[in-house]
Amino acid sequence: MAPSTFPDERSRKVHEWKEKILARYLDAERISLFDPGDGNNIFYVRDQLMVAEHALDSVSGRLDHYGMRITGPSYHLPAGPSALSFAASPGAGGPAGGQPAYPGMATFSFDPARKVNVAELALELSEGRLDTVAPNHIAIGLQLRRGFPDGDPEPADAALPEMPAKIPTIGNGTKVAIIDTGFPAKRARGLRWFASGCEHRTLAGEVDDQGKPAHHIDELDDDDDGYLDAEAGHAVFIAGLIRRAAPSATLLFLKALNSDGIGTEFGVSRAIGYAAARGAHIVNLSLGFYTLHDATPQGLRSAVDAARAKGLVLVAAAGNDALSSPTYPAAFDEVIAVGAHDRATGNAAAFSNRGPWVNVSAPGVREQSTYVPGREDPRLTRDGDADRFPEWRTTALWSGTSFACGHVSGFLAANLSADADAADLQAQAAEAMATLPGDTDGLRRLVPTEAF
Repeated sequence: MAPSTFPDERSRKVHEWKEKILARYLDAERISLFDPGDGNNIFYVRDQLMVAEHALDSVSGRLDHYGMRITGPSYHLPAGPSALSFAASPGAGGPAGGQPAYPGMATFSFDPARKVNVAELALELSEGRLDTVAPNHIAIGLQLRRGFPDGDPEPADAALPEMPAKIPTIGNGTKVAIIDTGFPAKRARGLRWFASGCEHRTLAGEVDDQGKPAHHIDELDDDDDGYLDAEAGHAVFIAGLIRRAAPSATLLFLKALNSDGIGTEFGVSRAIGYAAARGAHIVNLSLGFYTLHDATPQGLRSAVDAARAKGLVLVAAAGNDALSSPTYPAAFDEVIAVGAHDRATGNAAAFSNRGPWVNVSAPGVREQSTYVPGREDPRLTRDGDADRFPEWRTTALWSGTSFACGHVSGFLAANLSADADAADLQAQAAEAMATLPGDTDGLRRLVPTEAF
């Protein structure tokens, strides 16, 4: 394969950084890389293909030719407002082996021994309609195209304020789902911000990518090497930003990314369905992915449509690659896409994605929020310096559109009436966003306010 060419030195460096973090997944052949040679690399689940159910009849013969067989459970997304469903494997007979409970998209697996290039097969089978056949894309926290966060977290010198004894009622009754790395298994001593008003237990029917009961906990060190994983504490950092803006809002932690910040399109889609089933009002999606030829990802499309039909307000980070290519789920018209600016200078963050699909800008440069105890892995830091976060330290500084996204979710949680019906809730969100001033880039500009 010819080496990729990159538009600039930054792109090359973050590409190398991402490959370093993903190396063990690539080596274990759990993830594959599609590299057309232009630097536009797409990561996806090896040996999995997503097929629109209306297209199954037309492609089933060719799937059989390539050795398609069901090697595990299949997941089906509804096209309408029903909750996402999980169905047992229909067997090894291919698409004809069983019919899913709902229309939408289904995931099928190939025998790994056949070594099928799923990305190339999707391009062939779709005949240019990548909204009908596509890989199961890898979703990544902070959704960098060729890298991870724009810098690793750093200890903050100043302490965060204590949670007031009498919690302000701002956000009372509103539930914000944080679809991310999960609730941290270990928290800093003395951090009482999340002692109440948080949900993270697994409910019946909530499953992970292997069809096992979902585990909504951020383990922080999944590989047990003594270091924090690449995105350990990502969800609780976002949660802290939301809590400062809306202290009485309920925070629902749903795990769709592991502690390295890696998940799948279908995993994110299912989590959106779980958020709807649990009565969330706002969904924070500080994650995402790019697609083959920028095609609309129909698996995620179905989940977004179902959530919107139930009245949910979805907020997603635009990404940190300084690109205009659409990043999903942020690029959906129905999702509030959040870019980042530097609150110290007022300027747009150099890393922030941009384009007509981005709606609002919020602070995302060296933001301070709640973090977890542990030590960074020096192999994964940009500066080679493995910062320590002792148990008494409750806070860190971190940059990225992920955290700008958290600010917007907190703003909405503080300004929406939780007892509104579906249409009213989304109308309230639109009205709240319309109150924000515009900037020279044509974006709404959020200046966060904090309740404590």
